[in-house]
Parts: sequence; C-alpha cells; structure tokens
Amino acid sequence: MVLLAVIFVIYLSYVFSKYISKGTAKITAAKHMQVIDRLVVGQDRFILIVSVLDKYYLVSVTGQSIEILKELDGDELKNSSDNEPKPLDFDLFKTTFTNMFKRDKK
Repeated sequence: MVLLAVIFVIYLSYVFSKYISKGTAKITAAKHMQVIDRLVVGQDRFILIVSVLDKYYLVSVTGQSIEILKELDGDELKNSSDNEPKPLDFDLFKTTFTNMFKRDKK
C-alpha cells in the first residue's frame, strides 16, 4: 500500500512539473524580441545580435551590465549570412583520421 502511495506521489509530481513548465514557457516567451546569434567572449561575458521589432542590435552582456554597442543594418546582416561556414566534409575527416593511424603503426 505504501509503495502505491509513493508511486502515485511521484506520478503527480511529474504531471505537475510538466504543467508548470508549459505555463512558464508561455510567460517567458518574447513576442517582439529574439536572440539571433551569441558569441561567448569570456566567463559570464557575451556579445549578442538581438532583433527587436525588425531592428537589429549588437549587445554586450556581462554579469554586471547590458549595453547596446551598435544598431546594425538588417540588409548587412542578411548578406553576411550568405558567408556562413560550410559544414565539415566527413569523408575528408575520415581519410585524414585513418591516415594518421596508418602512420602510427609503421
């Protein structure tokens, strides 16, 4: 009987935590703001590109402050996305990795 009560309490806590998380996600969701990109520059220090009402900002974030560094041009930002790094070629990685081990065996 005690085992059933423990299982029931665990189940209720699971259901309740799911319910709370759904409500929290709705509260914290931003309608007009979005972080486009993030660069970690140190412990507790970031540089962000943030979109606010169709305007883009370069923002510095530290543990003590948040500062807008520059307002960015949306067209400039969209053009820079064309220069994204290409994904790694797995076949090239595989052959390089295999060749490394072949040299070690000789």
